[in-house]
Amino acid sequence: MLHSFIPASIFFALIVLAGGAIVTVVQALKAGARREEASIVQEPVAASRFTIPVSILLPVDSNQDALPQTVRMLLGLAYPEFEVIVVAGRLEGDVLDRLSTEWGLAAKEFFYRHSIETEPVNRIYRAGVDSRLTVVDKAGAGRADALNCGVDLARYRYVCTIPDDVEVETDGLLRVMSPALWDPAQVLAVSSHIERAPSGRYRSPTADASAGQAGAEAPRPRLSARLTAPYQYLGSIRSLMDSRLLWQGLRGGLGPTEHVIVWRRDALVQLGGFSKTAADPSLDMMVRLQSAGPERMPGHVVRSAEVFGHAPPAPLGEIIRRAKERQRAAAETIVETSRARSSVAPNVRRQEGKIVAYFLTSELIAPLLQGWAVAAMVLGALIGWFSWYQVVLLLVFLSFGNAIVSSAALFLRAAAPGAPEGRDLNRLLVISPLEFILYRPALAYARVTALGSAIARLVSD
Repeated sequence: MLHSFIPASIFFALIVLAGGAIVTVVQALKAGARREEASIVQEPVAASRFTIPVSILLPVDSNQDALPQTVRMLLGLAYPEFEVIVVAGRLEGDVLDRLSTEWGLAAKEFFYRHSIETEPVNRIYRAGVDSRLTVVDKAGAGRADALNCGVDLARYRYVCTIPDDVEVETDGLLRVMSPALWDPAQVLAVSSHIERAPSGRYRSPTADASAGQAGAEAPRPRLSARLTAPYQYLGSIRSLMDSRLLWQGLRGGLGPTEHVIVWRRDALVQLGGFSKTAADPSLDMMVRLQSAGPERMPGHVVRSAEVFGHAPPAPLGEIIRRAKERQRAAAETIVETSRARSSVAPNVRRQEGKIVAYFLTSELIAPLLQGWAVAAMVLGALIGWFSWYQVVLLLVFLSFGNAIVSSAALFLRAAAPGAPEGRDLNRLLVISPLEFILYRPALAYARVTALGSAIARLVSD
């Protein structure tokens, strides 16, 4: 029985993967023939005093060297009205001195709504040079607690949560806010992308801080970051393709792995803020928003195909850690959604089913099918059912299948500003077949170990 099951399962996996690749390429060819229409006319909106203001939340923990330049970039966003709230756990003295020198920080008595319980705040600083900047020094308790503190302090209807290592596009906030500006009563959240740019195309805030001037070149990344940078870039481009081809057809969605999200503040408060125990607080909040039902939480979530900014290539160890967190978060998403389904209306369950199906396909099913096909083929070769020549043929098939999907993503990316061109584009096309062999095994390892620990945790609970 095993002798017939393994070949049949490999054949099934290859058929499913090939079918998915063909559908993706066809959709990309149809969509890539035209440029995306601008969702809003940016110049008038950027200058209008009626544009919805936004509170930008920047939680900072260990990467405090980059903070002054990151704040400088955020305050330079082309948006009519916004504030920047920096929430730092145990703010370092030299960083505080640099912020105080540049923006004239002064400790102030600040009365605000304690809508969400957080760890104690030590001190709140307001900037004398730019009144849009607030810096909070509080007890460190993780990213979710820092975000909840920022939500408490936020003055505006929408809050934007960003990581601390992003080089922002000047019009990034305007683009990510576009769906909310069209329909503020119905949009609960909008996610946009952070692109993992090759190191040569990224200017590091940390380098700016250390050099003491804007525009300094980024320090040389670690070897593992340099070697995997093109594949991280390809992953970002494929994520953009998923958003454009798959997610934008849904009235809902879950954010990409690397993201910036704009949330409606009242919805966050109503759900009690970000979870401190979730592997991915943002993904957890996305699920809770869309599981609450239209009676309690009228509105929808949007996953846009916009790029808010760029981040440097990460070392391989950091990639594996993030992949594990994402896999644990995916398992939590499945469990929480299944628990909540019985208490929501049938139309909400149908919508949730579509969202979870899309999420599972990209985050779990496709990688598992690829991994199973390789593992089963190797097992069959060890037993003697297959030759090693057939194993090599399978790897070649999967490598070039993955490269074809990446090529379709690059084709779509060409329709937006900042797309790779010339030598960069040719290099990405040439190395894309090697991604499956040289880069994907590390992600597969992270997924398998994280999924195993998640299953063990569920069984123990």
